[in-house]
Amino acid sequence: MGASLTHLHPFNDHGEDFLEQIITGDETWVHQYCTETKEQSMAWKHPGSPTIKKFKTSTGSGKLMATVFWGMHGVLLLHFSPPNETVNSAAYQATVIKLKRAVQRKRTQM
Repeated sequence: MGASLTHLHPFNDHGEDFLEQIITGDETWVHQYCTETKEQSMAWKHPGSPTIKKFKTSTGSGKLMATVFWGMHGVLLLHFSPPNETVNSAAYQATVIKLKRAVQRKRTQM
């Protein structure tokens, strides 16, 4: 309730201008898959030849951290951390610097 009131008072004073200043972010782990295309899985064979066994698709290069930041008018930054990168304070700081540059590029009025 306290956080809502913190935002409600500036909204009452400034309206839509206040909402345009809010940036929200979220992150999730995304698995990478190496899948065959339909063309790659097709093979010419004789009608009497044995069928080709297909194996379950397995993860390829592991997983990546996907971080997305958006505002009232859409996505500002979509960042994928490099594979095997340690997610620590330095990684977050680099992402926030990228966000700052994205905001400067996309929202010159802020």
